[in-house]
Amino acid sequence: AQDPPQVSQGAIAELAEGTRAVAQGNLEQHIEGEGDDEVGTLVTSFNAMTQDLKTSRDELEDRRRYLEIVLGNISAGVISTDPAGRITMLNPAAAALLGVARRDGLGRALVDVFPPAARGAVTQMVAELLDGARETAQTTVVERQLELGSEATHSAVLVTGTPLGDDNGKVEGVVLFLEDVTHLLRV
Repeated sequence: AQDPPQVSQGAIAELAEGTRAVAQGNLEQHIEGEGDDEVGTLVTSFNAMTQDLKTSRDELEDRRRYLEIVLGNISAGVISTDPAGRITMLNPAAAALLGVARRDGLGRALVDVFPPAARGAVTQMVAELLDGARETAQTTVVERQLELGSEATHSAVLVTGTPLGDDNGKVEGVVLFLEDVTHLLRV
């Protein structure tokens, strides 16, 4: 009769500790001791998994940075919300059109960043977007022209909205595009 293979308790402890570290977000884990036995195979798989996770995280971070650069450099304002109507993204153009600091807009209710005179129209617009998204599988698009600012800084803004849905069609919020059309109306 053969003796059962000896399992390296040190490798098992390293795998357990490495797993805890990865669960807490530390993807820099690498465990020595890869080999042909079962524990070595686990160590090899663990190392490959952490490298794949790190690569995926880095790619996502690169995409996020790129999207931030694009949104930061377009002249149209872009705002997105979560399902509760709280702002999750507010690009610099939207912040400038609305006269709010980006950091102050994030997490606030969408209607709160609009001037009081425009809040009713924004509320109605969002309701139409969400109702349309629930009633049809097609993308609903709603447009409104809103007046923003004071008499001294008056601007006309075309606001185009669409529901923000996931791959299963579940509504995750709305996206609004704001374009200053003041110069077009002065002609």
